[in-house]
Parts: sequence; C-alpha cells; structure tokens
Amino acid sequence: IKRSADHLLSIINEILELSKIEAGKMELSPKEFNFYELIKDIENLFATRCQSKGLDFSVQISKNLPKYIKADVQRLRQILINLLGNSLKFTKKGEIKLVIYETHNKIFFELKDSGIGISKENLEKVFKPFVQVKQDSYTEQGTGLGLAITKELITLMGGNIYVKSEVNVRTQFYFSLYYEKKKKKNLIQIE
Repeated sequence: IKRSADHLLSIINEILELSKIEAGKMELSPKEFNFYELIKDIENLFATRCQSKGLDFSVQISKNLPKYIKADVQRLRQILINLLGNSLKFTKKGEIKLVIYETHNKIFFELKDSGIGISKENLEKVFKPFVQVKQDSYTEQGTGLGLAITKELITLMGGNIYVKSEVNVRTQFYFSLYYEKKKKKNLIQIE
C-alpha cells in the first residue's frame, strides 16, 4: 500500500510540476553552490545502483570547470537524476557514462549508455508529455513525464537537449547550459 501510495504521489507531483512549467509559473531559485560536490553526490548515488546491476559507471569532469557556480541546484540535480535514472532503467548490460565539460561559455553534459536504444521514428516522441516509447523486449512502466519535465527545465535554465540513439546499441543525451563568469568570487551564473 505504501509503495503504491508513493508511486501515486510521484505521478501527481510530476503532473503538477509539468502544469506549472506550461503555465509559466515555475520559478528558478538560483544560489551559489559547489558544482563538484553536486556531481560527486550524483556519482555516489548512481555508482551503487549501477554496480548492483553489473553496469560500469563513470563520470568525467573537465578540469577547466569552475568549482562554484550559481544556478538552481535543485533543478540541475533533478535533470541529472531523471536522465541517469532513465539510463539505469533501460540499460541491462554494459556501461553508463557522464561527461561534463565547458566551452564557449556553456557547460555541456553528455550522457551515454549501452541500453536498449530508441528507434529513429520514436526519437521525436521521447520529450512529449505522457508518451512512453514501447519496445517489445522491455516492459518498464512510468508516467512518460520525466523527459518532458527534464526538457522544459533545461529550456527554462536557458539550455537545449538533444538525443541520438541506435536500437540495442546505445543512447546518448546531450544538454548544455549557458553561464556568465562573475568577476568577484570567481562564480559563474547559469541562466
């Protein structure tokens, strides 16, 4: 009963969040935080889960990224957890890799997995609300809101997201966020 109630609450929260975004009522709460600490927390969260499935998991972060940034840390965490959670859900063997780097005042995130992949005709559907791409070899259930919310949050934060995939080979998500360097305290602002 508790598991079902938690699942129902999760669905309701996702619907409410998407409704807020679509109504233009979602507000970002940027604050200064240790970017490397956030990534380490995410890495620790998924390393154990990947290990329990027999998957290799790695995070590569470019040394030229600043230690402190100003952004909505809760939303950035949510984006990374949604994307990595999907990779974990749809990868039965092989690896999941997150690569983070900076170029031309943008932070880039590349998430690659050796999961079940997405067919070309379904690639455009993955970011639509309440749409779940079905594959015969896979029976996981969900609301079909995770990637829709993720895309909207990235857009709200001034970024873009793209996906490339090959069925039964790999899926790769790429997203980027602009930032502005601050002269004091060596901070950057993600817009």
